[in-house]
Amino acid sequence: MSAASAGTMARPSLTPPGQAVTIPVNRYFIEGQLVSDFTDRNGYRMAPYHRIDLSATRNGNETKEVKDPVTGAITQVKKRFVSGWTFGVYNAYNRRNPYYIYFDPSGNPAVGDFQIVAKQVSLFSILPSVTWNFKFDPARCMGRSTCLRCSLAARRRSRSISRSQNPKWWSRAALRPASRR
Repeated sequence: MSAASAGTMARPSLTPPGQAVTIPVNRYFIEGQLVSDFTDRNGYRMAPYHRIDLSATRNGNETKEVKDPVTGAITQVKKRFVSGWTFGVYNAYNRRNPYYIYFDPSGNPAVGDFQIVAKQVSLFSILPSVTWNFKFDPARCMGRSTCLRCSLAARRRSRSISRSQNPKWWSRAALRPASRR
């Protein structure tokens, strides 16, 4: 089998083009007002935007060892709570990516030292992050009184039992038409 028949792979551009912008190329003073002459619409490209983000995640153990007090056997049991940490770095090589370009005028046109300088604004340099992920498995609570879900369910059950023992509640239900029960 030749390399051509095995398939081809397109290689993406390693440096994508920057954002298209329209910038002034000439400035004139007409009747004391500064007038700009612009390029064609989107005729200029800013520097390419690229960055690298890095992260590492450390997950906690999902099981724990439990020793049976009677037999002494050690078994693996799933934990109710599992957590993990994620450490990350946004824009790891601290590149100042262009967000927009503005033009800063300086000097005095009457003296002849008037200049307009293009300046780039960048939003984020290197930005570290730390995240703590927490997962609760309600199926693992096994009816313990410390579990909010189980204690709420127990309250609902006790209310339904007290209603079923209340003769007025039953008599109201019996008086309802069958279509509304």
